Amino acid sequence: MVVAGAPEATPDHSKNVCDMAIDMIKSVRDLIDPSTGRALGIRVGVHSGTTVAGVVGLKMPRFCLFGDTVNTASRMQSNGEV
Repeated sequence: MVVAGAPEATPDHSKNVCDMAIDMIKSVRDLIDPSTGRALGIRVGVHSGTTVAGVVGLKMPRFCLFGDTVNTASRMQSNGEV
């Protein structure tokens, strides 16, 4: 998961995320899975909107994001083409 504009808002957060997604897709094309000999692929889901963030966990704290924005991006990624 990638987030732009958090915790401080930035005016070009959506451009930054989309640029990174495109760069990741282009970079992965050059990687070959040694066990199959085939090129790797990734799926990307991008959504913009409000979220709630916080630190979760005591033994191994993690910064997590929650909300419809995160869920929509996740579903877009899950159902996208490789």
